Amino acid sequence: MKCPKCDGELKEETYQGLPINRCNKCSGIWLNYPELEEVEDKVWSDEELKGTLEFNPVKSALNCPLCNSVMTKFNYRYSDLIIDTCPNFHGFWLDSGGVERVEKLMEEDKAAFERKIRVENQWDKHLAFLHSPTFMNKVRDLLDI
Repeated sequence: MKCPKCDGELKEETYQGLPINRCNKCSGIWLNYPELEEVEDKVWSDEELKGTLEFNPVKSALNCPLCNSVMTKFNYRYSDLIIDTCPNFHGFWLDSGGVERVEKLMEEDKAAFERKIRVENQWDKHLAFLHSPTFMNKVRDLLDI
């Protein structure tokens, strides 16, 4: 298979147990459709919480290495990472370092989500305390009501 970016050869190899095709010239990576999800799932597997995969899709300058269709490029999950995708669902093209960026973005999103849940739980506890009879009695005592 030819690289859609530089016309190098895409060689099959393994990345963290996943089969991928890496360009021997530019080091870009071709992932079949389920392989991108597998990369994400190694970090965060809850599909409902991950958010939108494709944001701001536009016509790409690259063609699919399998069917030669013009691909669409998009911002990956609201980030500045650009990924190209085949309109016939053959796969995704990621420039060199793209797979590592996907993992890093998933780690950041997961950490931000977990932080949000912790903060919301702390806020709920704080509100419950503010509405508790004990707290209201202290306020009344302070104000001498």
